[in-house]
Amino acid sequence: MEATWEFATSISVSDVLGGMRYAPVPPEVSTPIREAKIKRLVAQLNDGEEWSCALGSAGPGEFMVMVSKARLDALGLRIGSMVQMSLRSDTSRYGMPVPEALAEVFAFDPDIEVAFQRLLPGRQRNHLHQIGSAKSDETAAKRIAALLRELGL
Repeated sequence: MEATWEFATSISVSDVLGGMRYAPVPPEVSTPIREAKIKRLVAQLNDGEEWSCALGSAGPGEFMVMVSKARLDALGLRIGSMVQMSLRSDTSRYGMPVPEALAEVFAFDPDIEVAFQRLLPGRQRNHLHQIGSAKSDETAAKRIAALLRELGL
């Protein structure tokens, strides 16, 4: 069974990082995550939609999870809002879900997934995010084509 951490926190903003919004993670949560060397997490605010993330540094000995403005807006939250947050280890293959359109490409030609696996993990997640956030099938197809070009295929 995977570990899950639930805690109350508030939405903060970083003046140093260009107004980035984040949820501070208390030491009783960040310490076991760091000690277990968990790199990728799945986060959820107030029982909203889950998203893939990582534990980031918010200063010496302080940790946080970034939260997009769009996610806050969708939940009706703002800077200073108190929230209930849950974190769990992300056990997915790439640290976030593979979009259905890309999964179909991988199933059609497994060599494409082999080439994809040669990318650095952050680059893999960037492609997964870009393809998965496409608002149309046409846009997803264009982003998959760009990935194939990058892979030299």
